[in-house]
Amino acid sequence: MDQLILLLNAPLTVALMVIEIFYSTRYDKQYYTVKDTKANLVLGAGYILIDALTKGAGILMLAFFYTNGFHLAPTPNQTFFYWFSLLILEDLSIGLCT
Repeated sequence: MDQLILLLNAPLTVALMVIEIFYSTRYDKQYYTVKDTKANLVLGAGYILIDALTKGAGILMLAFFYTNGFHLAPTPNQTFFYWFSLLILEDLSIGLCT
């Protein structure tokens, strides 16, 4: 879903940049700067790179656990610890991603 949003967002962002450039040059305003555009492009590329690396690392970890026979299904005695650790790790992962 994230990739679809990024794919649909890219043309809109470029269109808004072109409108901003046109308006800025037409009415002699200082809204557009090349420096800001370069910074935004680097931030966008960095986001895409980090997103790809983290998803790739997650897939590699899952493949490693699957091929080596590590099963994460809890026994009845471990159910509380399993859900508690899952809750904490999920909360930490959201905090790190935002």
